[in-house]
Amino acid sequence: MLKQKLNKDDIVVFRTVGSDEVVGKLIEETDTSYKVSKPLALAMTQNGVGMTAYMIMADPEATFEFLKSTIITAVLANKQAKDAYTQSTSKLVTPSTPSIVT
Repeated sequence: MLKQKLNKDDIVVFRTVGSDEVVGKLIEETDTSYKVSKPLALAMTQNGVGMTAYMIMADPEATFEFLKSTIITAVLANKQAKDAYTQSTSKLVTPSTPSIVT
């Protein structure tokens, strides 16, 4: 398993033994588990890859505990994943990057 130092409040990505790819905010790491707030799963949409609630019927504000025995790897999210996660979970609207229209 790839081992990266993960800290509280990091946006992390897990690959589970069930092949789910989960993005969330790390609350706590113990010897046996990761506690994550607002986990989102990657899903295919009409526009490509998107993020959806990890458990659709669960309270979106709940803290989820992922057992390390069910995680293949846990790493820091890349910038694109962090930005998409923040936009999906934040109540604030972030402006899009300005660009020149040609």
